[in-house]
Formats: sequence, C-alpha cells, structure tokens
Amino acid sequence: MTTVTYFDMNDEISIEISGHAGYGKKGEDIVCSAISMLSQTLIAYLDVDHEKFSYSLKDGYVWAYAKGINVRVAFNVIMTGFYLLEKNYPDHITLKRGCAIQQTS
Repeated sequence: MTTVTYFDMNDEISIEISGHAGYGKKGEDIVCSAISMLSQTLIAYLDVDHEKFSYSLKDGYVWAYAKGINVRVAFNVIMTGFYLLEKNYPDHITLKRGCAIQQTS
C-alpha cells in the first residue's frame, strides 16, 4: 500500500509518498507507475523558479516541499491524479491530509 500524505496552505505545499502499491510485480505494477509519474511530474514542475523548493527521492519514498507563486495550481492538478488512483485502486493507495512539511524518512 502506498500512502500519500499532503499539506497545502496558501503558497506552500508538501507531499510525502511512501510504500509500494503492491498491485503487480516489480516493474509491471501499473499503480506504482502512475504514482511515480505523478510524483516526478510534480517535482519537475516545482524545480523551476520557486521561492523555496526541496525534495528527496528513494526507493518507495518521495518527499517534496515548495513555496512560491503557482505551487497550488500544480499541486491541485497532481492531487487530482492521486484522488483518481485512490478511487480506482483503494487497496493500493491511500491519501491523507497531514503536515508533511518536514521530511520524516
């Protein structure tokens, strides 16, 4: 199961994604692939001209934080993808609102 913990307030966002979806075999897991693509897309966007940005990528773990103009727009688009995944694969991904501003792993 992958857990996506997110936080957003005004021009500040953070997201922490941990665990493996477990939908299929490693290298063939479509849920994991979708999670990875959404995560990497968010990081690539946030890495361009924002007031503050930091991230960490490890096997089965992503953490990102950003502050600046337009971070909410990108965050909302990516979170829509995560919501759709949770709706269609509830046994493999769960979303929770929290305070993931500080990296925990």
